Amino acid sequence: MASCKYYDCGWCYAPDDVETSARSQSACFDPDYCPYLKSQMKETDKVLIEGDTATINGIKYKRVEEPKPKKLFDVIRNLGYSVDMCYEIVDAVRCWLPDEHCNITDYDLGWNDVLRKIKDGLG
Repeated sequence: MASCKYYDCGWCYAPDDVETSARSQSACFDPDYCPYLKSQMKETDKVLIEGDTATINGIKYKRVEEPKPKKLFDVIRNLGYSVDMCYEIVDAVRCWLPDEHCNITDYDLGWNDVLRKIKDGLG
């Protein structure tokens, strides 16, 4: 709100002929959508969203999606192994993984969480 010359400590002191979100020199109840403040914005201050691109202060940003996690089974299958062989490899890795810890320390809770994530990623 520092850029609004009529705003001070939550109050709008704009003259009556200036359109604002406040009612005649009272509390500014919606400063983010004030018509006066919007009219004072430069073109570079605006945010424009078009599809998967957003332009903020004249800089274009492209939407980036996080890659979906792959299962070990799918990775092995894409290498050309048969379905049966993939299941054998995944089962062998699952048996090879250590057991979860039964203590309740932060280390053990973190260890167990990582093991669960690894097991979920097997397929």
